[in-house]
Amino acid sequence: MSTDRRRRSVAAAALAVLWLLLGVTLAAPAHAHASLISSDPAAGARLSSAPAAVKLTFSEHVSLIRDAITLLDGPTAVRDLGEPTNLDRTVIVPINGTLPDGDYLLSYRVVSADTHVVGGSIPFRIGAGGPATAAATKTFHAAGPGVRGAAGVARW
Repeated sequence: MSTDRRRRSVAAAALAVLWLLLGVTLAAPAHAHASLISSDPAAGARLSSAPAAVKLTFSEHVSLIRDAITLLDGPTAVRDLGEPTNLDRTVIVPINGTLPDGDYLLSYRVVSADTHVVGGSIPFRIGAGGPATAAATKTFHAAGPGVRGAAGVARW
């Protein structure tokens, strides 16, 4: 009876190791934070007329942060934006009023599905001239202290 029991234990251990190896080998790669796939207007775009809204499309669903999407028309001048709409992976932000010709910089921060804050900026120009020069497009990934603390508690 002990020989039969030993065989079953060895077979169960071998099956568990095989199951583990298959899981590790066939597991899909983990994707990092959400990333911006496209924007309308595109980074560096030169538009003949002002857009009515800005559209940001991400690689995965994102959550919005209050007042974390801004439109600058100078070093500190902030333009009035409407309430953003979050449609799965696409965020649409209406622009209130009419934008005059000039350089603009859309700055955004959103929370990706893994709770990391993802942000960046998109320069564009309205009217004559070369490509937008408001600033180079920049993307960053950072977690604030609240997110880091909550994530630590969740991991624990």
